[in-house]
Amino acid sequence: MSTLRFPGLSTGIDTSALISQLMAAQRRTLNMYEERKSVWDEKKDALSTLETKLDTLRSSVRVLSDADELRAFSAASSDTDILTAEASYNAFEGNHTVVINQLANAERWVHAAGKEYAEDYVGAGTFIYSYNHQETSITTTATTTLEDLVGSINNDANNPGVTASLLYYNDAYHLVLNGNDAGTDYKISVNASSTEIWQADTAFTVSSDNATLSSKITDLDQFGSGPLEGGEVIEITGTDHNGNAITQVNLSITSNTKLSHLISE
Repeated sequence: MSTLRFPGLSTGIDTSALISQLMAAQRRTLNMYEERKSVWDEKKDALSTLETKLDTLRSSVRVLSDADELRAFSAASSDTDILTAEASYNAFEGNHTVVINQLANAERWVHAAGKEYAEDYVGAGTFIYSYNHQETSITTTATTTLEDLVGSINNDANNPGVTASLLYYNDAYHLVLNGNDAGTDYKISVNASSTEIWQADTAFTVSSDNATLSSKITDLDQFGSGPLEGGEVIEITGTDHNGNAITQVNLSITSNTKLSHLISE
């Protein structure tokens, strides 16, 4: 669209140039304020940077006020997958070269006393072991075999990280516990004083079959030609796991007394 202009109209004055000059004069005021704003923005950024540096200085001074922190050293390893390092406050500056000749092995525990068959009963009681500072117990019954014990350990929801297996040597099957992790923190221990295995020197039988906890004492074959009739008393004496003498217990036998009653005493 075309624009009609009449510079100066009939006066001969160039009004277009006059308006441009007036606008330029007003623009100088605006430029002055914009320049002032730019200066203040720079000062604001400088103050923000100074505040950040002062906060950093305050934190550093606070650390220096702690004598232990002041003397603290840091340690770094060139390969943290193989070796990690820490430094105490009384360490000395320097570089050290560590040669690793052998990696740590996982812990392994083998029960010295074995069983002739993997299907042999281990006896009713509690097998207690610890690994990685965690103690775990496995409860067995009179019919629990050595193989069953292995399965109970491996399938235990509270297993702290061991794998049980059987090792056959010297004509016997031995329980083996293998740790799943390597290192000094992952040790396997079975405390004989806290592990209870209730088992007779010879298996109790009823009519030549292995007795169970529900078997009546008066039915046991071990009493031969003179079976119990009831009214007898079993005297229980001995020492506890710590070698201390226990209080004598007298268990009166009736026709309904079971092996479970004897074990509970």
